[in-house]
Amino acid sequence: MELILNKRNLEKALIVLLISTCCTVLISAQNLKESEVPSSAKAAFNKKYPDTHARWEKEKDNYEVTFEKDGKTMPAAISKTGNIIETETGLNVNKLPPDIQSYLKTN
Repeated sequence: MELILNKRNLEKALIVLLISTCCTVLISAQNLKESEVPSSAKAAFNKKYPDTHARWEKEKDNYEVTFEKDGKTMPAAISKTGNIIETETGLNVNKLPPDIQSYLKTN
């Protein structure tokens, strides 16, 4: 049987890969009680985002915290020593420049 590589097959393979990756991440993440999170990670989070309710997960060697800010749900990755590694913020596509919106619609 011959494998034909075309755009449609590549798109299907990419979708399967994305779903597999998401499942792996979800399975590897462990929900934690706040008492199980190192105090340095909690302190770094509370300093940057005071008075914010947080949900903590363990991901590999880091801690992911999910919280709400300005009505948006945001995740952040924090090391056990309290270094904020990354934060993510949602972006409204309508606020992007028109050229980028057009590109996203066609690709």
